[in-house]
Formats: sequence, structure tokens, C-alpha cells
Amino acid sequence: MPTDTTAPAAAFTLRPARRDDSRRIAELIRMAADGVADYIWSTLAAPGEDLLDVGARRYARDGVGFGYRNAVLAEHDDAVIGFTLAFAMPPRADATAEPEADPILRPYAELEVPGSLYIAGIGVQEGFRRHGVATRLLAAARARARAEALDGMSAIVFAANTASRRLFQGQGFAVIDRRAVVPHPMIRHTGEALLYHAHS
Repeated sequence: MPTDTTAPAAAFTLRPARRDDSRRIAELIRMAADGVADYIWSTLAAPGEDLLDVGARRYARDGVGFGYRNAVLAEHDDAVIGFTLAFAMPPRADATAEPEADPILRPYAELEVPGSLYIAGIGVQEGFRRHGVATRLLAAARARARAEALDGMSAIVFAANTASRRLFQGQGFAVIDRRAVVPHPMIRHTGEALLYHAHS
């Protein structure tokens, strides 16, 4: 990851996302998701539809986990430089729910901590990394998990993504489960997906 930046660590603010941030959220999710978001959007796109348009439409929704209301944005000089997208998982798995039908997505659907605050995405733009942005975003998520009396925080990280693993481990997360990644040309990693959990 690049570490060069002239922006000091304190020169950014956090704010809740608005509906008009939906396309920017989609861009940030695409950056952070290592191809998984593109794969999901490709299954929802109309013929010829741009995948970012699909993502922007999804994040513009209300009342869903993958919606703008669950995003927190980091800004520097009025430009968005980082984000988290997090939502509360249901407290108990629904025993009657059908398993994920898509074999590509099934491993991720199986990695859940019921009742936790699920960090569905976190990312910082190049040029602003290693300056405390992700740490502050996770601190805000931890505060939310405490305020909502959730069972800590959870996240899914590719084993091959060493930078993300360092971030979560440095914030007290530990691996509690794992699944093999089903290879797909859109998904940039193979190997394993790791389920991390931290107490709030």
C-alpha cells in the first residue's frame, strides 16, 4: 500500500453517508471488495448495464443492510477518502432459511456471527492509507456496536489480503471460521475467506 501523503492524520472528518453518496459508496466498495461486489452486481445487471450503476442503485435504497444509511464516510478537503459499510446481523440464524443457491457466494453466506455488527466493507483511498483513517472508522463502528448492545464486530477477509488482515488483527479481531474461496474470473483472490470477530 502506498504511504505517501501530505495529509496529516487529523485532517479528516467522519460523517454519515447520504443517498446522493450512493455512487461514491459503490466505487469504494468496488475498491475494497476484491471483485466480489462486481460479481454480485453482474448477476443483477440488465444487459449492457454498467456495474457501477447497479451498485449505486443498490446503495441508494432504504431499510436494507447494503444501503447508504449504514455507511460512514471519511472526508478530507470535502473529498471522500474512505468508508465503512456496517450493519447488524440478525441475532439468530433462521433455521428455515434456504442456503445460498449461488455456489460462488455460498462460502461468504456461511461466514456469519449472528447478533454482531458486520463490517461489510472498509477501505481508504491510496495516498491516505496508514494515517489512522481506517482505525478511526473501525473505532466508530466499535462505538456503534457498543451503543446497540451487539455481539461485537465481524468481518470477512481474504486470507491473501495481508493488508486487511493486519488492520483487523491490529484492532483485536481474531479468526473464528473459514471457507474455501470458489474461484471466479471476477474475484481477485483464491485460497480461503476468513471470518474475523472482535468483542466491542
